[in-house]
Amino acid sequence: MEKNIWVRSFGELKNLRNLTICGLMAALAVALNYTASFEVGPYIRIGISGLPNQVVAFLFGPGVGMIFGAMLDIIKYLLKPTGPFFPGFTLSAALGGMIYGLFLYGRKLPRIDLGDRKISVISASGIILTVAGEILTAIYGVSLLGDDGQASASNAYLIAGVAMLVLGSIILYYIFRHLFLAQLLVKIFVNIVLNTLWLKLLYDKAVFAILPGRLLSNTVMLPVDTLLLFAVLILVRRIVPVTYSEKAA
Repeated sequence: MEKNIWVRSFGELKNLRNLTICGLMAALAVALNYTASFEVGPYIRIGISGLPNQVVAFLFGPGVGMIFGAMLDIIKYLLKPTGPFFPGFTLSAALGGMIYGLFLYGRKLPRIDLGDRKISVISASGIILTVAGEILTAIYGVSLLGDDGQASASNAYLIAGVAMLVLGSIILYYIFRHLFLAQLLVKIFVNIVLNTLWLKLLYDKAVFAILPGRLLSNTVMLPVDTLLLFAVLILVRRIVPVTYSEKAA
């Protein structure tokens, strides 16, 4: 009889090799937090320091993902404080690890057969739409200043960019279903809902003053993070041997 996913996940902590990998991922996350993340205003942070959390959740499941996320959030704060410590963000990190673990643990990664013309066209279309949408959204997804004509044009380009991102994301969902869903749920429930609430409580700012920028940044990063996570997990899977029976993605 197959063990419960939580039992299997917490059982991963009995393996010294797994604990060593978690330690290495924690060190990498701290390094990335210093070198590969930046703040856009006081309420938006963009970077890839969360990738090690996702790798740990993929390898060792939701239980380990929760513990790793919570502990790493505290370690990152102690090493690089940004404002007062708030346990809500630690809870968010734990929930993010849980979501990634539930969606990714024990699952095979999608296989992209570039020899299949249909798959190649779909993949290329999704990437092209995503890149075009990223460029337009990055350029025009800022505070729109100037006369009314300029603002209207910028709004039109921004809407076009977001539309491309949405369409590209739908295609990416078709190809990378579980990876995409994990990223989507974390961005909606953790980044947009919970973290915005924590910022509201911490800084006493109006939610609607914080929310637009956070919505935009998470929309932009959704397809990017999905593709990046796929590339990283392909590499991880080649390095770390499978210790469980993988399910189909």
